Amino acid sequence: MLIALLPAALATTVDIDEWKNTALLSSEPDAVCIGRGVPSPTPHTLSLPIASKADWITVEAAMEGPSNIGPRALKGHLRFEDNEALELHAWIGHQVSPFPTSAEDSQAIALTHQDGSEFAAQRWKIATGRPEVLVQELVLELTLPNHRLCITKVELQQGAPPHQTNTDGWYTWVPERSLLSPPQAVPVNGPADRAVHLGEDGHLRFADGSRARFWGVNLTGRSAIPPKEEAKEIAQQLSRLGFNAARIHHIDSSHGQLVNPRRHLTGEPDLLPDRLDDLDYFIAELKRAGIYLFLEIATLRELGTKDGLPASGALPGGHKLASMFRPRWTQAYLEAFESLWGRTNPYTGLSYAQEPAIALLELSNEHSLLANWGGGIEALHHSHLRILDQLWNRWLLEKYGNDSSLRTSWAGSSAHGGLMRGESLDQESVRREPLHPGLRHAYPHKRLMDLNHFYSALETQFYEAVSEKAKSLGFTQPVVASMSFGRPQLQHIYGAWDAADMHLEWDQTRRRRLLTNKSALSNPRTHRLMESPAFAVDGQSFVVTELNHPFPNQFMAEAPLLWASMASVQDWDAIIWFEWLVDSSEDRDHFVHSQFDLSHATVKTAQMPTAS
Repeated sequence: MLIALLPAALATTVDIDEWKNTALLSSEPDAVCIGRGVPSPTPHTLSLPIASKADWITVEAAMEGPSNIGPRALKGHLRFEDNEALELHAWIGHQVSPFPTSAEDSQAIALTHQDGSEFAAQRWKIATGRPEVLVQELVLELTLPNHRLCITKVELQQGAPPHQTNTDGWYTWVPERSLLSPPQAVPVNGPADRAVHLGEDGHLRFADGSRARFWGVNLTGRSAIPPKEEAKEIAQQLSRLGFNAARIHHIDSSHGQLVNPRRHLTGEPDLLPDRLDDLDYFIAELKRAGIYLFLEIATLRELGTKDGLPASGALPGGHKLASMFRPRWTQAYLEAFESLWGRTNPYTGLSYAQEPAIALLELSNEHSLLANWGGGIEALHHSHLRILDQLWNRWLLEKYGNDSSLRTSWAGSSAHGGLMRGESLDQESVRREPLHPGLRHAYPHKRLMDLNHFYSALETQFYEAVSEKAKSLGFTQPVVASMSFGRPQLQHIYGAWDAADMHLEWDQTRRRRLLTNKSALSNPRTHRLMESPAFAVDGQSFVVTELNHPFPNQFMAEAPLLWASMASVQDWDAIIWFEWLVDSSEDRDHFVHSQFDLSHATVKTAQMPTAS
């Protein structure tokens, strides 16, 4: 096995034997292997010294073992000279995530042993994202106990020709936190003390009638609850970057550090008092810095015995889905809303309902029955599904009255319509979903439309209940139900509220999907990002509360000015970038947190003041 430095004219090679002194021994003369059958104290971990700078690292590897390979079979990281690290995850037979660059850079290949025999392998191409910093080592860990992975080749590529080399007149970018404004700063005017309302034209406006337009960032998890000693500094940094809004996101999930993990024990509070105090203080500092809030009622709040619910049969994904159709779960959701946001902030002296810095109230994040037909809903605990099936049959009974009327209606929309064998409203045995989701296309059209209307009714009822709760607490700010998932039927029912919301990520790596490594302008008519106005609703404001060109798409530098231009031309009311993850000085060391993290993406963050 060889390690090569490209281009070929400058190539140097290191014999694999030099690696065997520091890595794992292998019985293969042309590879370094980890996993089953490798004699080593740590047979599933491999550390390959690189000691070179690189724009790209290409790894060729072959897998041996059973075919039932699960997701994330391989993980690891690139360790840089300054001790920063870039995490890697791979699905064998697919791509390295979150750092593939194109389908061509993650492909099956045929390699040849020294004896001339061929074997199947995989080639991954990984963007380091830091070509100016020496890569110290590549660390890989195989998570499959019955497999062996053999690394046959590693190539380092440097020196992709830049598009521009003349930097005359460029200013110096100052990403470090500093109370002194860097030269490129466009400060946001504070404080955020002018109430926002929905104008007659459907746009967000201040009391004097002027447009309220927002260029914001998601503060996710602990990033929304920094230590008090850093709160003012972070708020001012965000303000200098041109952000005049922040979406408080994921603070109620397990990694948000706000919900008390011991809350179900007697005498323990729901929320940790010290973290709640930090949150209130930070929100006051954001307001002082001129940053308005997009307040999210709930993201992933876990509900259980303290909320009057059973300890078993928990809701997948926190509160999601079952709270839309089970009254006790809905009530627990509303009580959790009140416990967090039905309070007075001691640092502003105002209740959150009376806070003018709250520009928009979001009833729930990415929460929809209509968007989860099939796998999402059917993944719920069977106790929830029994209730949902009963509600479906009772809804049909109220609409049609008897089997005969139902059979006639459904038969009129398909040659194979009507009820199936064994189905009857009297026995509450009419199926919601087919036994196999792939057979849904065989359902009569009217049957599918009835199921759509049933889910729509439940979803509308839930959001009306949350909206009424907000009014009872005194909230008068504009309201968005949830993001529409780009589905017209959702946008139709969400039209009852004040804003239409979308989440848009260009070229996101997810599960087995590869990055295209293309510009968002490369084929605008066929990509939903460029069709976003189709999901705006007349009389509503249009906001995008999650948006990014995730790392490492090589066109990510186009993102800030591209989407600022799109929002301007299409007259959006807000863009909230996803996301800001550095929440304290301790957490900024060692790892890039996420493919979405703006705090590490200098090429995007440096443009934020101008784009704003």
